[in-house]
Amino acid sequence: MSLKKMTEIEKLIELLGSESGDRWLEFMDYVNQNLSHILKRGKPKAEDIENSIIGKAGFKTWKEFIESPTAQGGLAWNLSTFDSWKRAYSIVCNYPFLRNLELSASFINTIYRETKPNFPISESDLTRISSR
Repeated sequence: MSLKKMTEIEKLIELLGSESGDRWLEFMDYVNQNLSHILKRGKPKAEDIENSIIGKAGFKTWKEFIESPTAQGGLAWNLSTFDSWKRAYSIVCNYPFLRNLELSASFINTIYRETKPNFPISESDLTRISSR
């Protein structure tokens, strides 16, 4: 394995190891910067996977990369949690005030579900809604 690829995988694993609070945003920011094709709707193109750290680590899919043990170069994680983080990350991208509030992905997704289509547009709106 190349040093750069190991460093990227190790960085992802390190970010996953700090799942508390809003640290999940750091992981998602890293994914957005280095694997943005994973965050797009639909299945990533095979060539995007091949040319990314996923393919270079020997994996054919994001799911395979996420779920494989770290000893095999994967993240030893699960796809459903990533999908939850991906949904919440999309919300944070649309409502940047959320970024500095140290909210969990689960909390963001729950508030979004409960307030759809009137998601709060400011921190004060969020405080008012969540204190009911």
